[in-house]
Amino acid sequence: MFPPRHTAADYETAMRAFHAGATHATHLFNAMPSLHHREPGVIAAACDAGAAVTAATYAPAKAIGMENKIGSIEKGFPADFVLLDEALNVIDVFADGKSVR
Repeated sequence: MFPPRHTAADYETAMRAFHAGATHATHLFNAMPSLHHREPGVIAAACDAGAAVTAATYAPAKAIGMENKIGSIEKGFPADFVLLDEALNVIDVFADGKSVR
């Protein structure tokens, strides 16, 4: 399957392409609409969820030299996180390892 490229496809269309076998996108931002929170498009669909989580958790902790204390779910680390379903709906919220929802 060819990767999405040079397209104005919306997010849902791009996700159908990834679910059908596309493994990456090329030429991001080149002849494509920019990333927008109300119309995420191909760019948001192409972002790997794991990479996004790392960018929001471990990477900032490492940037401030705290990766040995925060930034991941490990024994001895503060357990503050949100549990989401596949559609990114909130299932539960945890603070200090306890459900607070």
